[in-house]
Amino acid sequence: MIIEKLSLGIMKNNCYLVYNEKTKNAVVIDPCVFPDRIYNEIKMLGLNVKMVCLTHGHYDHMLGAEKILEYTGAPLAVHPLDEKNLTDKEYNLNYEKHYGKIDLKADILLNEGDEIDLDGEKLKVLHTPGHSPGSICFYTEGSLISGDVLFNRSVGRTDFIGGNTEELIKSIKEKLYTLPENTVVYPGHGENTTILEERKENPFVNELY
Repeated sequence: MIIEKLSLGIMKNNCYLVYNEKTKNAVVIDPCVFPDRIYNEIKMLGLNVKMVCLTHGHYDHMLGAEKILEYTGAPLAVHPLDEKNLTDKEYNLNYEKHYGKIDLKADILLNEGDEIDLDGEKLKVLHTPGHSPGSICFYTEGSLISGDVLFNRSVGRTDFIGGNTEELIKSIKEKLYTLPENTVVYPGHGENTTILEERKENPFVNELY
């Protein structure tokens, strides 16, 4: 399983292309901004996109989704608790008109324990609420795509609608910190980290133990 990271836009959003190296079948996770740049990378790598997934339903993680869906013909997948975010600006936080209206439709609803199979290599869905009710992470052996749940020495905000600090910390402690310590964490913004580093040095989680 190969994870290609694209850091895009002023908020350094991370879009991930996850694919089977042999078959080139792929999943796009969080097509944030600059969909043409994302699609150019897809074409350059020769990928066949089977699914577009959202770690959660905030605008900055899905501004490019409409175009990527159009370009690839792939279905859109999200957790059911964030499905309303695909059309409701109160939940997806898309208040700025210059971003354009977000009006998406989920084709697939992902729940805890679901697996996305890329020709024998699997991404497991972990439901990790707190940043949003339907926040999910994707785990494959040695790697975790954490969305806005866990960052390098930080955690996701909980002051948005649907956010909950206690749920966020519980998600991190019970779902993420229990993963193997050498697991590389690929966050929704910023630089990568590992589970071991965050267990030892994440001040936000440690202060709330």
